Amino acid sequence: MKAMVEQKSTAKGADHEVWISGSVTALDLRYTASGVAILQVTLAGEVDREGRPRPYYLQVRALKGRAEYWADRLQPGTVVLARGELSQSSWEGRTYTSILARELRVVDPGHVALSEPDARGQRREARGLNRFLGTGLLVREPELRYTADGRAVAHARVLFQSGGREPKPAFVGLEAWGEAAEELARLPKGTPVFAEGSLRVDSWTDREGQKRYDLRVVASWVKPLLKLAKVEEEEDPLKDFPPEDDLPF
Repeated sequence: MKAMVEQKSTAKGADHEVWISGSVTALDLRYTASGVAILQVTLAGEVDREGRPRPYYLQVRALKGRAEYWADRLQPGTVVLARGELSQSSWEGRTYTSILARELRVVDPGHVALSEPDARGQRREARGLNRFLGTGLLVREPELRYTADGRAVAHARVLFQSGGREPKPAFVGLEAWGEAAEELARLPKGTPVFAEGSLRVDSWTDREGQKRYDLRVVASWVKPLLKLAKVEEEEDPLKDFPPEDDLPF
């Protein structure tokens, strides 16, 4: 039992989680120079927001054996549920944020509703799932402004951590509206926060004419967290647990 606890403590989980469902609109399997398989899947769906369907197109990546497994089983139109986390990588001086899948599941076709075809002839999953939950650290002072119709909107930058034996940082934009925006605007840089919301990709063309993309969290609920005292050494959570022979059941 002790060996199991020690092994588990060497791998840390992510401080956030992403759940995305959608219809597959694109598949791309590639291999790195060292032979690592990378599958990039674009999922398209709709969520109801303020009584209106809001579309989303999000890219999910799978690595190694999981990438090859799903590359042979997915096809355009398949509705998939993905559970994962945010991951950042740099290439040619630019930082890219994506969703790294920890689990992929195919949704039962008998319980799927699709939208009307979009401009490209692709059909999104109606009543899809686009959800983010996580704790992070504010690394930039929130900026609050108001739209022409008086709605509050705030923007900040948050540091999240990926899971694995060597957790990696992901610096992600955080956007909030209404009461959540005013709550966020009161928090100073360095505050630990919990955010619930969805993911959105913004795109624009830079001064060099290159297409740029930014994946951000649009929070519907934001709360500050108290800072915890640092634990120097993790104790075995089962050290005071009685032996199995002494249990009354």
